[in-house]
Amino acid sequence: MKMLSTLCLTLAFVLCHSVAPAQTALSVNNPNWWGWGNSEQATIEEATIVVRPKGLYMEVGLYLELSADGTSLEAYDELEIKLDFGLPADAIIHDSWLWIDDQIIKADLLDRWTASGIYEEIVDRAQDPSILYQLSPTQYQLRIFPLNNASQGPRKVKITYLMPVDWSANTAQIELPVEIMRSSVLELSTVDLRVWTEAPWNNPRIYAPLSGQTTTLNWVDDNVWGGHQYAELTGDDLKPGLSLIVDAPFENGVFASHNETEQMYQFAVLPRQALNMEGPTNRKVVFVLNYDLYKTNNLTKEEMLQTLRQSMLDMLNPSDSFNLIYQSTLPANNTWLPADEQTINSVMAPVLDNPNLLTDYDDLFTRLNLAIDFVQIHNQGGEIIALSNSDSYADTWSANNYIDQLLADMGADNIPIHIVDYQNFNYVIGWSIWNQNIVGNTYFYDNLTRLTGGLYERGGSIFYKLRHILEYLDAFEGILETYTTFENGFTYQRYNLGGIVDEVPFGAPLRQVGKYQGQLPMQILLTGEYNGASFGETITIDTSQSYPVDTLIREIWAGNSVHSLQGQATGNANIAAVIDRSLEERVLSIYTAFLCLEPSLGGEPCLECIDETFDDEVIISTNEKEIDIEIKASPNPFVDLVNLTLSGLHPGDSYRIAIYNAQGQVVHIFAEAIPDDFGELTLEWDSSSHPAGLYFFAIEGLEGRAVAKLVKQP
Repeated sequence: MKMLSTLCLTLAFVLCHSVAPAQTALSVNNPNWWGWGNSEQATIEEATIVVRPKGLYMEVGLYLELSADGTSLEAYDELEIKLDFGLPADAIIHDSWLWIDDQIIKADLLDRWTASGIYEEIVDRAQDPSILYQLSPTQYQLRIFPLNNASQGPRKVKITYLMPVDWSANTAQIELPVEIMRSSVLELSTVDLRVWTEAPWNNPRIYAPLSGQTTTLNWVDDNVWGGHQYAELTGDDLKPGLSLIVDAPFENGVFASHNETEQMYQFAVLPRQALNMEGPTNRKVVFVLNYDLYKTNNLTKEEMLQTLRQSMLDMLNPSDSFNLIYQSTLPANNTWLPADEQTINSVMAPVLDNPNLLTDYDDLFTRLNLAIDFVQIHNQGGEIIALSNSDSYADTWSANNYIDQLLADMGADNIPIHIVDYQNFNYVIGWSIWNQNIVGNTYFYDNLTRLTGGLYERGGSIFYKLRHILEYLDAFEGILETYTTFENGFTYQRYNLGGIVDEVPFGAPLRQVGKYQGQLPMQILLTGEYNGASFGETITIDTSQSYPVDTLIREIWAGNSVHSLQGQATGNANIAAVIDRSLEERVLSIYTAFLCLEPSLGGEPCLECIDETFDDEVIISTNEKEIDIEIKASPNPFVDLVNLTLSGLHPGDSYRIAIYNAQGQVVHIFAEAIPDDFGELTLEWDSSSHPAGLYFFAIEGLEGRAVAKLVKQP
């Protein structure tokens, strides 16, 4: 126990004294050099995004090939690549791969202290690791060494994460990792997007919020990989907020799915639709714009303004009212304006046509004062949403002083101030409070929003953050509590995404994942108060209304469990609980790290890891040389039965033979097989209990391994 306490204290010290980097930045450096100018923006040579909807989340597989091309370091070897990137607070990273000599190394998940020590020691010895950290609830860092750019070219990695779905009455969507793509010093010419969907996820398409355009994907009828949707994204497509959308499978405002084997469930409920409540009218919001030229990377002023315009068009109603402040002298108008399309476009037109009207320096405090004065003068209520990338209020003394002045200006009025923090290029640290370094305006924003009843959004793209706050502009209209149960049983270890417990905006989705005992039907009891009236409603979900979900629901549950524990992690016991749950369930936490090592250092090449980038034939990584044998599958494609004939084996040797599905899971293991005197072996696989799709036949012996693809038809 003493060793555990020492470990936890060390972890806490390391985490609290680390500099939080830019939200999204790709850099390359020579770890053997010191001084300024050693680090330069690096290049993404190729990228593939693979998406699979999984209910409350979509699983994203991000394949990247990284290099130093386009930098002054491109002629050197033994470089280190570093990718800093942000994800929403509810996102869950559950895998990391590194390619070493065409072998896929699947990362081990270790406590962060151990993983960091191993990584740094190996870098000193010029050997081959990668490490993936979570630096904060919304910030991550991947480091890879060595990049032998001159002699071997780019390094290939894969990051697999679960992205929380953004729900509306008609659509379910996630943002694609565009900010990562835009971090490359050399612009990507194309990015492959591949989407595998099954019921109930239909009609996948791409939404570009800056233009408001929607593009359908192309259907690929592939005999090897199975049918899926495909799009080739160009550099012009990679704009902020680019999203993948599918039709929302709501029935009366409710979606539910479960896994009987894992005894886990998930659901999303739109309270207003489920309870037949009317939507809000006459919401009032003042948008305050603040732009510092040197504090945002990969986002132009024009793109920020376009994001605001399109978000207002998407999320506000004509019965709502708004105003805009982008100068330090006066609002765009001296009264509230109707949030109809014509007025929004008219008010935004001057600054969109001439972005220089929005100055390139920070003046957030003055503009917040203007917004407060405007709301008070019109005495009709209202809220403030500030879009800012400032770090001018980093030290706590200044932050407290500005907060006191803003609250004094409000007087007895309670005006919620919401912050969209789109600053993503900042190494400035404020003061250390309770052994925690406060980065940028975090302390100022945290306390200002908390004291005024607003929201502070800092994870994800600017479009995601702004959309999330606008969802919550329904005002906190009432109290909503949920109780979930199953027939002849109960639910337990339930987690609500976003930490929503009671006071909620009724237009935003309530999302829950948990464990259960019993069987369907599931009942969701919604009780509370809305606009002064009490209500109670029971929603029953039977077997025809709850969709099956695969075992990835366990990672969804585990990730939310880790998030909940991290929110409580104020002492060694809670930190130990986070580490234990993270390691047990293989989901990343602030106190753990994914570490890939070359085989000579203990890294395990991954037999079941399947490369979906379609560069060549499908590669399944091995830790031995491939066996020079012949594998014949007949028929192939097949329906239920397939005969497999192997020749070129060593007579008398024993072999391990298995079949994997496209997700890398073992679906069948043959009894130990020994070839005849001629080195031949004949097998039959009855796949009648398995769905149509792509499978892999793998044989392993003392001399190596071999793999063949099998395709089962419906």
